[in-house]
Amino acid sequence: MNTLDYLLKRFGLKGYPHRMPVEVPGFGRDCLARIFGELGFTRGAEIGVKEGDYSRVLLAENPRLHLLSIDPWSVRADYHDSRGQAIFDGYYEATKRQLAPFGERSTILRDFSVDVARRMDDDSLDFVYIDGHHSFQACTNDIAEWSRVVRPDGIVAGHDYAIYKSGADIKVHQVVNAWTTSYYIAPWFVLGRKEKGIDEIRDRHRSFFWVKSAPPRVELI
Repeated sequence: MNTLDYLLKRFGLKGYPHRMPVEVPGFGRDCLARIFGELGFTRGAEIGVKEGDYSRVLLAENPRLHLLSIDPWSVRADYHDSRGQAIFDGYYEATKRQLAPFGERSTILRDFSVDVARRMDDDSLDFVYIDGHHSFQACTNDIAEWSRVVRPDGIVAGHDYAIYKSGADIKVHQVVNAWTTSYYIAPWFVLGRKEKGIDEIRDRHRSFFWVKSAPPRVELI
């Protein structure tokens, strides 16, 4: 069974509506980590790690996973943040502590995500989870570079699919909508309904994802 068919069955969807995205009620990103294990994914990356909380979940939920946890943990000119370098250094040390129990299954890379992606082979990962710099340009760069690294039938996913107040330099919602429309990606999914129901599992900031399609076959005439 291919990845999309598995997901439709897992989410109880016999098909999917033409309107995108498809909202998946009762699922958060911890559930997504579990699904990666159910799909047999063994090679993945998280972009933007902070203190390693979600990297730990990804590794704990999938005992066969080898995970790249990628973050520069640095002050940068294009990232408007009042935290000093000492705070980022603390996040890095916290990540190392959190992921140490997973041994060789965890590889921590203190580097910029696009630089890492450009050193990697095409189609070499089963999934990527993008939660790095959320500006329009940075988010676009991450999706473009890491989509190349994910294999066909793998999953491109990320965090913070939400509309933020005017002026906030967080454009994940806009980039994902533009990317999926421009590249005719369908279906694609958001975990949790926009309007949270009573007792429903839903992260405060929702995750998005889609299954990477195989490139179209082009025959030369």
